[in-house]
Amino acid sequence: MKSRYFPAIALVLLTLASCTPGDADVRVRRIPRGLAPEECWSSAEEVIFSDTNISDNTVRVRSLWNRDSLYFLFDVADRNLWATQTEHDDKLLYLDDMCEVLLDPRMDRGELWLEDDIIYHVNLLGTVKDDRGEPGGGKDVGWNGKAATSVTLAGVLNADSLAIGYSVRFAIPWSEIGRRPRKGLRLGINLGCGDRDSLQTSKRLFFYRYYYPTRTPSSFACLALEGE
Repeated sequence: MKSRYFPAIALVLLTLASCTPGDADVRVRRIPRGLAPEECWSSAEEVIFSDTNISDNTVRVRSLWNRDSLYFLFDVADRNLWATQTEHDDKLLYLDDMCEVLLDPRMDRGELWLEDDIIYHVNLLGTVKDDRGEPGGGKDVGWNGKAATSVTLAGVLNADSLAIGYSVRFAIPWSEIGRRPRKGLRLGINLGCGDRDSLQTSKRLFFYRYYYPTRTPSSFACLALEGE
């Protein structure tokens, strides 16, 4: 992924009408055969985003792929680590420190959240909230995905002491995405972060591509798979 910094005013970006090889926002390198993602993160391109109007966090995201899964690594600089939701699909999970991935697999670039579209949220306790769209733009909240996720903290959770931040990893199977991975494949993508700095909750979400409502694939960035 190309490293870019987006101050708050620059988060409102123009929607691409199409995605050609030269204009992909998120370029994803393939993991060489025989290697694990952990051996390749250092060579992956990254995107960087923040929104200083609502959060002092900075988010760096790298991505990789192989024939099994699409992988994301979020590294978040965050001085206060808070998360309390422990129930799968908890509606209040967005109030915690958390990361999210939104995918438009067919790259429909529509205005509705459709049945192929997928979202994952993971908070700092490793709690997952996931769903996919329904015909007509609804949410199938009963859908449970098969992505593997993990969280690593650099600091103490739910304490007043200052922290460095955290990392969240996603491994989303291609069987779930519903596309055959290959060099040149393009997907719609958005990346988000929720910031919570104390026991008192507040809604402080920001995104790589800001748009409201957030589940609007027409506003998503373009992710492109590259070769080794």
